[in-house]
Amino acid sequence: MAGLRIGLLGGSFNPVHCGHVRNALETMEALGLDRVELVCAAHPPHKDAIPGLASFEDRFALVQAAVRGVGGLAASDIEVKRDGPSYTVETLKAYHRLTPSAEFYFLFGLETLYEVHSWREGLRMPELAHLAALRRQKDDPGRLPGYVAKHWPEAKASAEGVWEFPSGFSLRLLDAPVLEVSGTDIRRRWLAGRSVHCLVPAAVAEAMEDRRAALERAWRNGPSV
Repeated sequence: MAGLRIGLLGGSFNPVHCGHVRNALETMEALGLDRVELVCAAHPPHKDAIPGLASFEDRFALVQAAVRGVGGLAASDIEVKRDGPSYTVETLKAYHRLTPSAEFYFLFGLETLYEVHSWREGLRMPELAHLAALRRQKDDPGRLPGYVAKHWPEAKASAEGVWEFPSGFSLRLLDAPVLEVSGTDIRRRWLAGRSVHCLVPAAVAEAMEDRRAALERAWRNGPSV
């Protein structure tokens, strides 16, 4: 296990879809990672009060279906194994305890990166892992240098779209695959009896049908993202 380079893609995965899988695969290839784990949030701190979030059991089952047979991807239930909200810093600490010799890369969207200063100890993330920000076509990368300068003044630009932290970890800006897929749209289509083919992996579509009663109860309660 020594020297493993592990990517962590967190999310509520409500449900997991093809965009998540492609993001994980393309980031793994771009950064030369050994694997990427899709970390299913047990208790998303920003979603506790929002109706429409399926149970962890159902969401995690869909993530397991999504990565089954996909080389280099794995499903992680690490967040359900500890108490309290799913704070990213605490999850990173848990990974370090579990695999202390590994090098971790936290993957998230560029627009999500711009919210990190509002997370609980979010600005400490570069002390624990490399950060990889995935830029979609609609995102604004022009904000990134100013954001880094304001919130991580100690970071040094080493190349275009790359900053190095004193901890030895880095922040990299990567292009995300051009796949406009959203969990909200998938839930609406599925609840209306429309096809979600090519929006979610085939195994996920089958698992959604297997869990239809539970997912319908959760998803008809509200439009959580």
